[in-house]
Amino acid sequence: MYKIMVVDDEDEIRTSVAEMLINKKYEVHQARNGKEAFIMINNKIPDLIISDIMMPVMDGIKLLEMLKKEAATKDIPFIVLSAKSSGSNKDICIAKGADEYINKPFDALDLYNAVSKNLNKNKKNGGRHEMV
Repeated sequence: MYKIMVVDDEDEIRTSVAEMLINKKYEVHQARNGKEAFIMINNKIPDLIISDIMMPVMDGIKLLEMLKKEAATKDIPFIVLSAKSSGSNKDICIAKGADEYINKPFDALDLYNAVSKNLNKNKKNGGRHEMV
């Protein structure tokens, strides 16, 4: 079973994304900010990360930068889910290693497709788990 980390400081968004993924039979872990996520990720490495950008304590861009510097986490697919819809934010995230950038409010099908695509890509590149 794939493990997915969902990182967002907005409880309603974080839990609704988590519930959507749990309904698709993924194992989901949640964090409220980048710092909390970084600690959790290093204790239990997920197969994919979905993160907001604007969060207290540590934002999603800093989390992305830190994960891409670590050998154990640099290849984890990273999907940005953000209300910051300007092109420059998307460009920054992609340049720093994000695999996808989805604007809030988001369409559930777009998120499912991005998750599936990136998990399958990770599997082809030696990912740890098979699809359920």
